[in-house]
Amino acid sequence: MKYYADKINSKNKKVANKYADEWTLYEFSLCSIKYDPIKLEKSILKDKDTLAIAKLETYYFLNTCFVPNGYIMNNIDKIKNIPCFLIQGRFDMCTPVISAIDLKRKYGKNLHLHIVNSGHLSSDPEMFSALKERIKKF
Repeated sequence: MKYYADKINSKNKKVANKYADEWTLYEFSLCSIKYDPIKLEKSILKDKDTLAIAKLETYYFLNTCFVPNGYIMNNIDKIKNIPCFLIQGRFDMCTPVISAIDLKRKYGKNLHLHIVNSGHLSSDPEMFSALKERIKKF
């Protein structure tokens, strides 16, 4: 990650853009179960925000998202009285389903976990449908 962060933050714009594109292509290849490498590459290479987002993501990840390791799970008792509904993609390779299951175990009865046949993206058909249905119920 540090290697990519250094390249993405290069003063040489050509180098910075090249590595930001690689970073984003890799990330998005993990996000959806509808992986189309040609369509994905076309989309990312024309996106003017790719470099900015890659800079932001690497900065946050290198700083553990500014949250100490285990902080959420170690402090879940402070919020577990608040009803929560979690929709998790079964094929999500960015945030694996085991993370949602572990959270459910720790959170308890107030967390309602709904696992769908989807990846990470809200635009995946089953994820979109589940999110839309849940929002209607609010």
